[in-house]
Amino acid sequence: MAGLDASCLPWLHERKIAILGCDGVSDVISSGYDDIPLPIHVGTLVTMGMHLIDNADLDAVSAAALRLKRYEFQFVLAPLILDRGTASPVNPLAIF
Repeated sequence: MAGLDASCLPWLHERKIAILGCDGVSDVISSGYDDIPLPIHVGTLVTMGMHLIDNADLDAVSAAALRLKRYEFQFVLAPLILDRGTASPVNPLAIF
């Protein structure tokens, strides 16, 4: 499966990336690390406190951008607040 290699972690950290989103999962599979099967998930969530968005519907936002002929937008994410939760369904909004 396509995704980022663990060697991308320093680059993400240096740029203080707050959210990483993709239309699958963030990690390349197989990662090449036997002890840490999902190093991007571990490095971003646990070590950097970065939010991850998996399985984003990027086709819908791409079609809207093409239709509007606008390729910059404000991205707003509204997760559920779950006490002691580690994941949540979200309501992502692209405001053109």
